[in-house]
Amino acid sequence: MAYQYNLGAVTEADVRALVSAPTWSDVSAAALTRFQKDEALAPPYTVALLTQSVDSRSGPGTAYAEANYYSPGTELNIAGQYGNWFLTTNGDYIPVAATADAVAVKAAAAAKAAQLERDRREKAAIAAAEAKTRAAAAAAKAAADAKAAAAATDKRIRAAITAATPIAIKGIIGQRDFPASGISPAIISQILTAVVGRIVTLATTALGGTPDR
Repeated sequence: MAYQYNLGAVTEADVRALVSAPTWSDVSAAALTRFQKDEALAPPYTVALLTQSVDSRSGPGTAYAEANYYSPGTELNIAGQYGNWFLTTNGDYIPVAATADAVAVKAAAAAKAAQLERDRREKAAIAAAEAKTRAAAAAAKAAADAKAAAAATDKRIRAAITAATPIAIKGIIGQRDFPASGISPAIISQILTAVVGRIVTLATTALGGTPDR
């Protein structure tokens, strides 16, 4: 063939005529070697949390055979990164896009939980303070109402006593005959005691109560 002596005349057709297709194992081995040697990266985190279900691969790409199935929420230790794929310590590969930093996610969750707890305690403290304020207000109102009621009752009692006093005096005095020689201190004491008793009876009755017998 002429091209054997003039390499500049070799065409793509000449090459295709002689090339034989390599096996898949040859291609995959070469690809894996290239990823491992030329495209190895430092992974951004060492523990990955799967954010979705994943069928891992035996190599860093979807062309590789499936290795394991992992459900969302699975944590995997990362040994390296090759392109867009993580190499796990299990020896299989998972897509970087299907993962999150497990440590960061846990830290964020813990921070959120702590904030929620702080919010809960703050709301509880506010509610307790408001309840205390309401209770104090209710107690103050109850005391004021009781005082007002006592004052009103006292006023009614005094009014009843005032009304009953002349009636009691007239009734007690009208029942007695007084000697011309005067009234002894003992008689005066008896009259006053009787007047007071009559006032109490009349006032109690006027207020709707029952006098002691």
